[in-house]
Amino acid sequence: MRYRKAMNRYTIMMCLLLLARGGTGGSVLADDVTFSGAFAGDEPTVAALPGACVDSGALAWQSAGAFTVTAAGDYALADAGELLAVDVQMAIHEGEFSPAAPAAGRLVVIDGGGTVRLQGGPSYELVVQRQCAGDPGAWAVTLSGPGAIGSDAAFPAPPWSVGTLGGNAPQADFGDGDERYRNLGVLQVARSGNWALADVSLYTGLDAEVRLYADAFNPADAARNLVATLDDAGRVFLQAGTDYRVVATAFHPGDTGDVRLTLLSPGDMAINAGLSGAWYEPATAGQGLLLEVYPEQGLVFVAWFTFDVTAPFDPDEATLGDASQRWVTALGAFAAGAASVELAVSNTGRGRFDMRDPGQVQDDDYGSLTLTFHDCASATLDYDLPPAQAVGSIPLSRVVNDNVSLCAEQLPGPGPVVD
Repeated sequence: MRYRKAMNRYTIMMCLLLLARGGTGGSVLADDVTFSGAFAGDEPTVAALPGACVDSGALAWQSAGAFTVTAAGDYALADAGELLAVDVQMAIHEGEFSPAAPAAGRLVVIDGGGTVRLQGGPSYELVVQRQCAGDPGAWAVTLSGPGAIGSDAAFPAPPWSVGTLGGNAPQADFGDGDERYRNLGVLQVARSGNWALADVSLYTGLDAEVRLYADAFNPADAARNLVATLDDAGRVFLQAGTDYRVVATAFHPGDTGDVRLTLLSPGDMAINAGLSGAWYEPATAGQGLLLEVYPEQGLVFVAWFTFDVTAPFDPDEATLGDASQRWVTALGAFAAGAASVELAVSNTGRGRFDMRDPGQVQDDDYGSLTLTFHDCASATLDYDLPPAQAVGSIPLSRVVNDNVSLCAEQLPGPGPVVD
């Protein structure tokens, strides 16, 4: 990686890497924007762009979107996912890209990062092509320049992802003596998981390190609240709703320059063994589910500990436990990569404590449950139990978060950059 850093410093004129998402649903106008998406594996192909992998032949491509700029000048273009996700080459076309004539209107082809001169007024189209053949995956591309960039497919960089580390920046001891740092601001994600964070300031001459702090950063005690230290790129578990303070320093103390960061999502949610454990709804604490995922068999088992729909006639008639306590079990099969599973519910009764009772019965047609996992720490349980005339939905959270990071590590990310 150090060799690659040195090569990038001399071979790439300029590269800008910022946070991105797949589109805003409305036009943005900013001088720093990002485009993002994902290759699914079924995209059309065109002849490989100059600089592609040797003997690549035709490679998959996607249109990143159309855009305009308000001022003429040199604009910086960068492959924001090169260190984390799918490595792409970028081409800018004046007017609309035609796969039948892929070189028509093409102004530039950039691998990694570089600049292109654009004029205010014309409509341009950004096209990305895989650098090499490979597995499906996410990509992200950033564009920055002297004029505002207008696009329906891009959005501006968030404040925490950009900043300048100057010679007059404050100093703190991060373990090897005083270093200058830049407190970039607060990052918060809407979904718990292993997010992919990259520092590619090294392309512009500043090789930076990024530190994430939970809640506050105290320069007098730089080790307090430290969650992760990342050089170049890496994945880090981030909890939804938590404020993370982003602090940047120079990898080589004394270096100054612009900091440029990007953050790709954990990827699509998928059922995995890390979801096993205890789940409940905080509003109804005292009841909940024990969940077990068997990935090799593709099965999910649930034991639901709850209460009757009506109060017992005599609440004191139970010898062990409470007369209103109920538990049901459920089993269902899930497809690889699925985030939701439907389970058939069984109700077992007429048993005796710690005894094999020939009178014990099990009703395997008691209804159904549907579990939908939003991330590694939250889910929704939909239930339909006809014998109890019970239909409804329950938001679920983990009782403890010990398995959250295990779940996040098994997700197929990173995914496209999102809000």
